[in-house]
Amino acid sequence: MEVDVDILTEYVRMNFDRNDVKIDETTITSIDKFSDLIPDKEYEKIDQRVPNRSNDKWNALLDCYYEPRKRTTEGILNGYNIVIKDCLAVKGLEMTCGTTKLDYVPTFDAAIVDHLLESGANLIGKSNMDPFAFGPTGEFSEFGPVQNPNYAQSVSGGSSSGSAAAVAAGLADIAIGTDTGGSIRVPAACCGLVGIKPSHGLVSRHGFVEMAPTSDTIGPITKDVETGAKVMDVITKTGSNVKKQNYASNLEMKDEIRVAIPIEFMNRMRETGKEKIKELEKLPKIDMSLISLDIEKIRLAYPQIISNEFVQMYKNDFVNRVSKRHYELEWKKSLENITLPVHVIERIISSIYLEEQSFGESYIASRKEALMFEKEISKIFERYDIIITPTLPKLPPKPNEYEDSQLTVTDVLGNTGPFSLVGNPAISIPWAEIKSKPLGIQLVASFGNDLKALKAAKYLLDNR
Repeated sequence: MEVDVDILTEYVRMNFDRNDVKIDETTITSIDKFSDLIPDKEYEKIDQRVPNRSNDKWNALLDCYYEPRKRTTEGILNGYNIVIKDCLAVKGLEMTCGTTKLDYVPTFDAAIVDHLLESGANLIGKSNMDPFAFGPTGEFSEFGPVQNPNYAQSVSGGSSSGSAAAVAAGLADIAIGTDTGGSIRVPAACCGLVGIKPSHGLVSRHGFVEMAPTSDTIGPITKDVETGAKVMDVITKTGSNVKKQNYASNLEMKDEIRVAIPIEFMNRMRETGKEKIKELEKLPKIDMSLISLDIEKIRLAYPQIISNEFVQMYKNDFVNRVSKRHYELEWKKSLENITLPVHVIERIISSIYLEEQSFGESYIASRKEALMFEKEISKIFERYDIIITPTLPKLPPKPNEYEDSQLTVTDVLGNTGPFSLVGNPAISIPWAEIKSKPLGIQLVASFGNDLKALKAAKYLLDNR
């Protein structure tokens, strides 16, 4: 059956904005897929969790070792202090996924944690996060919001909020985050850091409570590209068939780079921000062009795909039906029948409602839109090396602005989400400050060309 892609426009007409709809029992039971999500009791929210580190003033950390865990003094990350986002398994430390409703302590390490320990890293502990990786501002963890150490007038960004704040505050040199629609890049941009989303599948997701498997990615947040490249050398040891490269030793950009800037990604940015980004063309090795790239439908496709995949993961107790990894049976008992936080339900209810009303066609239409977007950017990469956009459509919101105003998810994730749907590598780097707020820019390369994105990121930071 041919699906009308314009069904996505119904998302605008039918969208239940979180500021307009009260999520209550009546609303939830009106949708079949939510009949089993109704809370049977109220959970007390913990305003502030006290980790085992007294110098965390920003609520960046959750469960930590009393002394850093270390396996070896050899390796390229020897001496680096590292924290891990709390949706990744770390042996002996509680894993919460940002919710007080999950009570689980893994007996194993995620693959990425094992690689980091083998490289000489000092493992401090777990970092705070928005529940089940549903950001986008870092204010929704049930252990309390994460503050921004570098820019107090801006949110920390989410959902890898604690990861970014830990690096910004100097509590860690490296933080591991996850990115499904911008959850590494957005907090990096909000805190003035480097956030790297690798090509989808390049990094093993073993030991990760997945949100949306077709877009989920694990990567580092650091203060500079060089450190991020070292982490990439370590964490790409096991992954899919994506070609792996030597990153840290090949960062010098020798040739001119052709940069495409889609004007549609800058429509919501202030004129000052646009001018700052256009200053790229002054750099000697940058051949910059403004291009057109339609993004309205792919922005609408993003919540449909992510929300529906998350619900399927939830209904299967976060056990991937395709892989059925052995360790997932360990956490299944802790995750089965878990009540979702209201913030998560608010994020997904509009998309699930449309999916019900369209008898599944909205997800199919969204997938088709993602395929068309992938073909469109593939054509762009035939002519250009890198696509550059602002990381956020606007400057980072102030604390509580997202909840108190009519800001939407698209106002925060609208520039990052589209590239997650097609799996491209993307890096956010700090580029400028505007009225004491950070302006991050996003560099996107073609699928599998992570090294090209890293080279360009280093060049721009070295010459800004």
